[in-house]
Amino acid sequence: MNVAVHTADFRTDIRILSLVDWSRYRDPLTLIKPMLRNFFQQTVSHYPATLERLDLKWLPEALVESVGVPLATEFLVELLEQMAVAELTSYEKTLRAILPSFISDLKHQYFVPLSIRCAIERYRDWLTSNPGSTALAREYQIKGLMNLYQTDRHGDIGRYYLYRHTYFARTGTTTREAFDELLRQMFLSPEKKPIHMLELSNLQAALENSDDRLVFSRLLFPTLKVTEPVDVLTIGRGEEPQVVVASLIKDNRGERYTVRDLVNPAEIGMLHKIFLETGLSLNLGQREKFLVLLDNDEEVAGGVCYRMIDPSVAQLDGVAVLRALNGRGLGGQLLEDFCSRMASQGVRLINTQFISREFYTAHGFRVNERWSGLVRFLQPEEIEE
Repeated sequence: MNVAVHTADFRTDIRILSLVDWSRYRDPLTLIKPMLRNFFQQTVSHYPATLERLDLKWLPEALVESVGVPLATEFLVELLEQMAVAELTSYEKTLRAILPSFISDLKHQYFVPLSIRCAIERYRDWLTSNPGSTALAREYQIKGLMNLYQTDRHGDIGRYYLYRHTYFARTGTTTREAFDELLRQMFLSPEKKPIHMLELSNLQAALENSDDRLVFSRLLFPTLKVTEPVDVLTIGRGEEPQVVVASLIKDNRGERYTVRDLVNPAEIGMLHKIFLETGLSLNLGQREKFLVLLDNDEEVAGGVCYRMIDPSVAQLDGVAVLRALNGRGLGGQLLEDFCSRMASQGVRLINTQFISREFYTAHGFRVNERWSGLVRFLQPEEIEE
């Protein structure tokens, strides 16, 4: 643990922290007491200028950073119960006073990790020095900070929170409120991916210009090279409307196509016909899911058939496009769009069979004996055990 002190207070003959008199862990209070004494109390005693700089809230925050919200909450609740009946020093009383609100915040709102807070603060400093920066420059700066502070480890909600308080911090009130509501739902439903949330559609509808929509699209699909804004559509009414993300791709002639989830039962028949034309079979069981490729006339021009083995593994049954469109690079772009969608939903691995092996290996799939087929890992750090 490091201690930063004011220059005027610096003394070379003082050692603040030490492992002398350590003992085995017994309970929360016996762990916290020496931290308060050796770090806060002794630091202030030797360097009085640090009194207004040291914050006792750092202790519970460090605990959350170390073990996560659930375990930290359990620890702090037990600590608070012990403090209620123990004889406390002034520092311990101060810590006891701040714990109830801290615990309540952990239960009711997203805990913002230190790395994300640092990234936001550094972005604001950069923006102050570059007030006229373009949308692309701002996005580039954010991505650089994400890499510097390794914010990917904080998941979707960490990434969305970072963008909300950097790039989208100066958007209109309606946009900020829609973003805050999405973050609230992400906190309340951590098992549900934002791509499936109605609030995502509301946020996109609130975006005011094309630059913001494009940055939003790349936030939604961080692994896809998005050059056109995606559309987030709400299909149906009632308690559970379907949220559909429609992305745009171009063939090698520059013609545009839309990729989205299948929403019309009639599209299954058209997709089935295309699969048969290309020599592939199309499974129509209850577990099968589909993406469709639509041309400018909203006609089905191809698609993807897949199923979920579990929340982290997808089985890809096939990718097909109309024969008349062969050679335009649509199959590869459709596959990349599918992989990006899966990555945004937390899928770590896609498995497929050896049919069209050359096509799949050109897009990152490799032979894998464990899965008896071709596999593509969607997470860079993913290593097969």
